[in-house]
Amino acid sequence: MGRQILLTMLFIIVATMAGLAGQATAQTIWAVGNTGKISPTASVQTLNYVWSNAEKQVSIKAARNEHEPFQLVITADGGSLNNVSVSVSDLTGGDNTIASENITLYREAFLNVTRQSQYSGHPFLGVVRVTPDALIPFKDPYGSDATPGTPFDVPSGKNQPVWVDVYVPQDTPAGHYTGTITVTEGSATIVTLALALDVWDFELPVEGHLKYVIYTFTENFVELYSYAYGVNVIPDEVMDNHYRALADRRMGVIGIHKRPVYDDATGFDWTDVETLYDRLVNQYHFPVLGMPAIYYDARFEEDGEVWWEGQYAINDPSGLPYTAADFTEGSDFMVKAAKYYQRLYDDFSAKGWIDKHFAELNDESGHVSDEPYNIGQEGYD
Repeated sequence: MGRQILLTMLFIIVATMAGLAGQATAQTIWAVGNTGKISPTASVQTLNYVWSNAEKQVSIKAARNEHEPFQLVITADGGSLNNVSVSVSDLTGGDNTIASENITLYREAFLNVTRQSQYSGHPFLGVVRVTPDALIPFKDPYGSDATPGTPFDVPSGKNQPVWVDVYVPQDTPAGHYTGTITVTEGSATIVTLALALDVWDFELPVEGHLKYVIYTFTENFVELYSYAYGVNVIPDEVMDNHYRALADRRMGVIGIHKRPVYDDATGFDWTDVETLYDRLVNQYHFPVLGMPAIYYDARFEEDGEVWWEGQYAINDPSGLPYTAADFTEGSDFMVKAAKYYQRLYDDFSAKGWIDKHFAELNDESGHVSDEPYNIGQEGYD
């Protein structure tokens, strides 16, 4: 009898361990919309405008030709999670389908901000904290088999948000669509959630008509890429992906990484950049484009302080650095600058692009965003 009891207990223990081997670590999966940042220690939400924990469902709404993102958050409650991944199925509504290829997943990478930013004596800006910043795509956007954003680990007691971007194709019929979100740890399924999408019966136009700009300096993008990868020229496909991401979300672009070559005697040479500008206007339909400023990476000194370094499209006849005297009315520089902008205006008018160009009237007033923006001819005037 004793041997039988012992064998029975051993069987129960082995069976329990086998069952546990196929289970995932304790966790909580939840979701939020696209307007907030989820820190590693943010509190779990059980109900908000996209998430119902009771129903285990994410619910979003979008028009045709619209991107509607949300954030799925994986919280490791009972120890670290390892080798985690997320997938989303096709969305179906009756006989209609939005293929999963229209759903793009990104792991949100955290940035450890160790000090606040300060500009020209103004109070410190921002908060010292660990904050989500870069979006690392699950799939390589350039076509390789690499999966840079997945799988990933979640430290014990921490959150890992995943950015889920749902695009509704232009030809999608209006209606209610449903699908599933699956979260796995290794080979074990953590949870399967419902995803509901209501497609409204109207379509966003291909071209945005709200003329606004979020500061997305492509010059800085090029500089950071060059620093990270040790190259002097950023690949065109990388910049094209950058422009396409901005255009898909109807953002204007304040700087373009290539500019026409300018000569004070002959004017602008568009040979190497006209195709790029044409694509930005006619393929990506940017509502606004920043004009190629006369200044780029220049050096300017005032009261012994170096504000920036580099070069102008117009050479200072006395050589760099520029000083405040160069910016007084009637100076050689100002006369040449007026001619520069007149030629630029004439060229963009002839190409039919002038209404998309804007000028930022920036007086560097403490680096505070209080300067007006002017579109088209008003900006040039």
